[in-house]
Amino acid sequence: MSEKKREEKKSFRLATRSSPLAKIQAESVRKLLLEKGFHAVLKELKTEGDRVQDKPLSEIGGKGVFIKELEVALLEGEADVGIHSLKDLPCRLEDSFELVAHLPRDFPHDVIVVKKASRLDQLFEVGKNFLRKDDLSSLPACDVATGSLRRESLLRNANPLITVLPIRGNIGTRLKKLDENYAEALILSEASLLRMAYDEKKIQFYRLEPSWFVPCAGQGVVVVEALKKTKLDKFFESLSSFETLITTHLERGVLEMLGGSCLLPIGVYCRLKAKVYHLDIFIGDKTGEEILTYEKEFSRANSYKEILKMVKKDLYEKDINKVLRKLGLAEI
Repeated sequence: MSEKKREEKKSFRLATRSSPLAKIQAESVRKLLLEKGFHAVLKELKTEGDRVQDKPLSEIGGKGVFIKELEVALLEGEADVGIHSLKDLPCRLEDSFELVAHLPRDFPHDVIVVKKASRLDQLFEVGKNFLRKDDLSSLPACDVATGSLRRESLLRNANPLITVLPIRGNIGTRLKKLDENYAEALILSEASLLRMAYDEKKIQFYRLEPSWFVPCAGQGVVVVEALKKTKLDKFFESLSSFETLITTHLERGVLEMLGGSCLLPIGVYCRLKAKVYHLDIFIGDKTGEEILTYEKEFSRANSYKEILKMVKKDLYEKDINKVLRKLGLAEI
């Protein structure tokens, strides 16, 4: 469809994964477009990550596990844009694609989800803004389920009495497993939990302080991807948050420098505080024994490249390459 015809029709086809959460995220984009006078429809696709549910993401993962089918739809003209969770994208897109919108970031934190009035629920302080590392370190032996190596490493590092159980599936499936006593707790992203409907009478969740339970790069952010040649940025830029764009650009830059992805035990979280970037980094192994943490503030007067250069220098001083070698990653 030519740009002129598109402007006349003001209509877009939004490719989305077929999972309940992905459709909710795509629907939020559709509604925003509707408010601006555009018509949009969803095109649901099942990705490799959705089809394979019996293996950890670390085994089937790598580039494209949740996005390949959506990008093919763009290339073949079956859709105009793809709606993604930013954390599912590789650090660098293929040359044919670009991100035309970063929606305002929802809660980036991880949360621990328990049954209401359960043993663990009674151990946490209701109303406490964030759980610190000490709150998890003091837990008795318990089972906590997660499908993330990063979360597994953080849990094991906080408390060796925690048994980490593997789990896959959408949010509804995971909450059902909690209800069926597969584990005493789940670790989920707060944004994904809040976007889904859940029974507030059954579960309670507690935020994990992101300065130690560092989120993965891009967590909580929905983005819009398009082919470069279609020049759709002018239609979607009004949906975008500049603050989200610049902070996640830095997160993904650090992740790329480390040679990692969201499928490795690496967390990178950047937020703006007044005129500074506050950056937290976590790198660990599956056992939780070999870890590296980093926290620093940088003036917004520094460029993206200058910040990455300073981070790299600081990480050298923390013997970063020892940890990267253990993870099977190239030295920086």
